[in-house]
Amino acid sequence: MPNGHKNLITVQPLGGFDQLLTYSLNEEFFSIIRIGSLVKIPLGKRKVLGIVWSLNSTEIIDEKQIRSIHEVVHQQPVLTEEMTKLAKWISKYYCCSIDSCLEAMIPAAIRDGVKTKTRRLISLSKRKGEEDDLVNRSPAQASIIDYLSKRNSPIPVSQLLKETRRSASSL
Repeated sequence: MPNGHKNLITVQPLGGFDQLLTYSLNEEFFSIIRIGSLVKIPLGKRKVLGIVWSLNSTEIIDEKQIRSIHEVVHQQPVLTEEMTKLAKWISKYYCCSIDSCLEAMIPAAIRDGVKTKTRRLISLSKRKGEEDDLVNRSPAQASIIDYLSKRNSPIPVSQLLKETRRSASSL
Protein backbone atom coordinates (compact mmCIF):
# COMPACT_ATOMS: atom_id res chain seq x y z
CA MET A 1 0.00 0.00 0.00
CA PRO A 2 1.29 3.44 -0.79
CA ASN A 3 2.32 5.84 1.93
CA GLY A 4 2.84 3.32 4.69
CA HIS A 5 -0.02 1.38 6.26
CA LYS A 6 -3.00 3.45 5.10
CA ASN A 7 -5.29 2.56 2.20
CA LEU A 8 -5.70 5.62 0.02
CA ILE A 9 -8.59 6.38 -2.32
CA THR A 10 -9.24 9.18 -4.79
CA VAL A 11 -12.48 11.13 -4.37
CA GLN A 12 -14.16 13.73 -6.59
CA PRO A 13 -15.86 16.26 -4.28
CA LEU A 14 -19.25 17.61 -5.37
CA GLY A 15 -20.37 21.21 -5.12
CA GLY A 16 -17.92 23.34 -7.05
CA PHE A 17 -14.58 21.66 -6.41
CA ASP A 18 -13.22 20.39 -9.71
CA GLN A 19 -10.18 18.44 -8.55
CA LEU A 20 -9.62 14.88 -7.39
CA LEU A 21 -8.45 14.57 -3.78
CA THR A 22 -6.82 11.74 -1.87
CA TYR A 23 -8.31 10.41 1.37
CA SER A 24 -7.45 7.55 3.65
CA LEU A 25 -9.94 4.77 4.14
CA ASN A 26 -10.72 3.49 7.62
CA GLU A 27 -10.86 -0.26 8.13
CA GLU A 28 -14.63 -0.18 8.76
CA PHE A 29 -15.23 0.92 5.14
CA PHE A 30 -12.95 -1.59 3.36
CA SER A 31 -15.68 -4.10 2.57
CA ILE A 32 -18.37 -1.64 1.40
CA ILE A 33 -16.49 1.04 -0.55
CA ARG A 34 -16.57 0.79 -4.35
CA ILE A 35 -15.84 3.06 -7.29
CA GLY A 36 -18.93 5.25 -7.60
CA SER A 37 -19.75 5.16 -3.87
CA LEU A 38 -21.15 8.37 -2.39
CA VAL A 39 -19.08 9.41 0.62
CA LYS A 40 -18.97 12.33 3.04
CA ILE A 41 -15.52 13.90 3.19
CA PRO A 42 -13.85 16.77 5.02
CA LEU A 43 -13.00 19.66 2.71
CA GLY A 44 -11.48 22.56 4.59
CA LYS A 45 -13.83 23.19 7.51
CA ARG A 46 -16.84 21.75 5.69
CA LYS A 47 -18.10 18.22 5.19
CA VAL A 48 -19.16 17.65 1.59
CA LEU A 49 -20.30 14.77 -0.57
CA GLY A 50 -17.93 13.13 -2.98
CA ILE A 51 -17.78 10.22 -5.41
CA VAL A 52 -15.10 7.56 -5.01
CA TRP A 53 -13.08 7.79 -8.22
CA SER A 54 -10.43 5.12 -7.65
CA LEU A 55 -9.58 2.67 -4.90
CA ASN A 56 -5.80 2.94 -5.14
CA SER A 57 -4.33 6.41 -5.08
CA THR A 58 -0.73 6.55 -6.24
CA GLU A 59 -0.30 10.22 -5.40
CA ILE A 60 2.59 10.86 -3.04
CA ILE A 61 1.40 13.02 -0.18
CA ASP A 62 2.68 13.64 3.31
CA GLU A 63 0.73 11.21 5.51
CA LYS A 64 0.02 13.99 8.02
CA GLN A 65 -1.94 15.92 5.37
CA ILE A 66 -4.24 13.05 4.47
CA ARG A 67 -7.66 13.07 6.08
CA SER A 68 -10.11 10.19 6.37
CA ILE A 69 -13.56 9.98 4.84
CA HIS A 70 -16.32 10.47 7.42
CA GLU A 71 -18.92 8.03 6.15
CA VAL A 72 -20.25 6.03 3.24
CA VAL A 73 -23.63 7.63 2.52
CA HIS A 74 -25.13 4.65 0.63
CA GLN A 75 -24.16 0.98 0.76
CA GLN A 76 -24.62 0.62 -3.01
CA PRO A 77 -22.55 2.81 -5.35
CA VAL A 78 -24.64 5.64 -6.82
CA LEU A 79 -22.70 5.52 -10.11
CA THR A 80 -21.21 2.63 -12.05
CA GLU A 81 -17.63 2.72 -13.34
CA GLU A 82 -19.05 3.24 -16.84
CA MET A 83 -20.99 6.30 -15.63
CA THR A 84 -17.87 7.81 -14.06
CA LYS A 85 -16.05 7.31 -17.38
CA LEU A 86 -18.99 8.93 -19.18
CA ALA A 87 -18.88 11.91 -16.81
CA LYS A 88 -15.17 12.30 -17.52
CA TRP A 89 -15.81 12.23 -21.28
CA ILE A 90 -18.74 14.70 -21.02
CA SER A 91 -16.65 17.15 -18.98
CA LYS A 92 -13.85 17.08 -21.57
CA TYR A 93 -16.09 17.19 -24.63
CA TYR A 94 -18.34 19.99 -23.36
CA CYS A 95 -15.62 21.83 -21.40
CA CYS A 96 -17.53 21.75 -18.12
CA SER A 97 -16.55 20.71 -14.63
CA ILE A 98 -16.68 17.03 -13.82
CA ASP A 99 -18.51 17.64 -10.55
CA SER A 100 -21.38 19.32 -12.43
CA CYS A 101 -21.64 16.23 -14.67
CA LEU A 102 -21.68 13.94 -11.65
CA GLU A 103 -24.29 16.04 -9.88
CA ALA A 104 -26.52 15.83 -12.98
CA MET A 105 -26.19 12.03 -12.99
CA ILE A 106 -27.11 11.54 -9.34
CA PRO A 107 -30.76 12.00 -8.32
CA ALA A 108 -31.30 15.03 -6.10
CA ALA A 109 -32.83 12.93 -3.31
CA ILE A 110 -29.62 10.89 -3.04
CA ARG A 111 -27.41 14.00 -3.17
CA ASP A 112 -29.53 15.56 -0.43
CA GLY A 113 -28.83 12.61 1.83
CA VAL A 114 -32.21 10.88 1.73
CA LYS A 115 -31.67 7.34 2.93
CA THR A 116 -33.16 4.36 1.15
CA LYS A 117 -36.72 3.58 2.05
CA THR A 118 -37.60 0.50 4.03
CA ARG A 119 -40.93 -1.28 4.32
CA ARG A 120 -42.15 -3.39 7.17
CA LEU A 121 -43.94 -6.52 6.03
CA ILE A 122 -46.17 -8.74 8.11
CA SER A 123 -47.44 -12.28 7.66
CA LEU A 124 -49.13 -14.85 9.80
CA SER A 125 -46.99 -17.58 11.33
CA LYS A 126 -48.32 -21.03 12.22
CA ARG A 127 -51.73 -20.87 13.83
CA LYS A 128 -52.28 -22.41 17.26
CA GLY A 129 -56.09 -22.58 17.32
CA GLU A 130 -56.54 -19.82 19.93
CA GLU A 131 -58.40 -17.51 17.53
CA ASP A 132 -61.89 -18.37 18.90
CA ASP A 133 -61.07 -16.94 22.32
CA LEU A 134 -59.34 -13.95 20.70
CA VAL A 135 -62.54 -12.91 18.89
CA ASN A 136 -64.18 -12.32 22.27
CA ARG A 137 -61.16 -10.69 23.95
CA SER A 138 -59.94 -8.54 21.06
CA PRO A 139 -62.06 -8.33 17.93
CA ALA A 140 -59.57 -5.91 16.29
CA GLN A 141 -56.71 -8.41 16.58
CA ALA A 142 -58.99 -11.25 15.47
CA SER A 143 -59.95 -9.36 12.31
CA ILE A 144 -56.25 -8.78 11.50
CA ILE A 145 -55.48 -12.48 11.99
CA ASP A 146 -58.46 -13.41 9.82
CA TYR A 147 -57.29 -11.04 7.08
CA LEU A 148 -53.72 -12.40 7.19
CA SER A 149 -54.89 -16.03 7.16
CA LYS A 150 -56.47 -15.42 3.73
CA ARG A 151 -53.18 -14.15 2.25
CA ASN A 152 -50.35 -16.31 0.93
CA SER A 153 -47.61 -13.70 1.09
CA PRO A 154 -46.40 -10.96 3.44
CA ILE A 155 -48.11 -7.57 3.16
CA PRO A 156 -46.81 -4.10 3.99
CA VAL A 157 -47.97 -3.06 7.46
CA SER A 158 -49.34 0.24 6.13
CA GLN A 159 -51.49 -1.60 3.58
CA LEU A 160 -52.74 -4.05 6.22
CA LEU A 161 -53.81 -1.25 8.55
CA LYS A 162 -55.53 0.60 5.71
CA GLU A 163 -57.41 -2.44 4.40
CA THR A 164 -58.51 -3.72 7.82
CA ARG A 165 -59.20 -0.21 9.15
CA ARG A 166 -57.32 -1.04 12.33
CA SER A 167 -54.68 0.87 14.31
CA ALA A 168 -51.03 0.02 14.77
CA SER A 169 -51.69 -0.74 18.43
CA SER A 170 -53.89 -3.67 17.34
CA LEU A 171 -50.87 -5.29 15.75
